[in-house]
Amino acid sequence: SICWMKQLPKFVLTAAVCVAAWLVLLLEVGGVVLPGPLRQIVPYAPLLAVCCFGCYSLAYLGYRVMTFNDCDDAAAELAKVGALLCGVGGGCVFM
Repeated sequence: SICWMKQLPKFVLTAAVCVAAWLVLLLEVGGVVLPGPLRQIVPYAPLLAVCCFGCYSLAYLGYRVMTFNDCDDAAAELAKVGALLCGVGGGCVFM
């Protein structure tokens, strides 16, 4: 589908702004001078961002799996369709 094309410009713009901000801090362009401890962290900021995004993604996925709703009606309907496909006593390759 073409739906993801609507999000692509937002993603590219956000990534460009983040990279530009990181380069300004890394190269200390425009009179930006960081204190010593922050100056040591800035080169590793992209790696830290990826790690934070991974932790957030795992936590979000775990939450969504824990709160997933059971669909008893859909399960019964799938069982009925499976029985129709396999026959009453025949061997079934679908189940």
